[in-house]
Amino acid sequence: MRGVTGARFQERVAVVTGGGKGIGRAVASRLACGGAKVVISGRDEAALQSACAGIRSAGVSHASHTFVKLPTVSAPPTSYSKRVS
Repeated sequence: MRGVTGARFQERVAVVTGGGKGIGRAVASRLACGGAKVVISGRDEAALQSACAGIRSAGVSHASHTFVKLPTVSAPPTSYSKRVS
């Protein structure tokens, strides 16, 4: 990330969910460039790897990612599918 470096978040650890894409990726990048150790998580492993590579290419070495595989749910549980009066 151009022009955003420093030690504002030095000695801090940031965990960013949804860090592989969009706003989460931008937040993770900004925190990492500010000195934080960043862990990003999400459901798209390729996007997480790409986000980490992007952060590292900006000269930040302390970024890692965690892929989270969530089960596929085709319908809500029975207790939630009934109308509550």
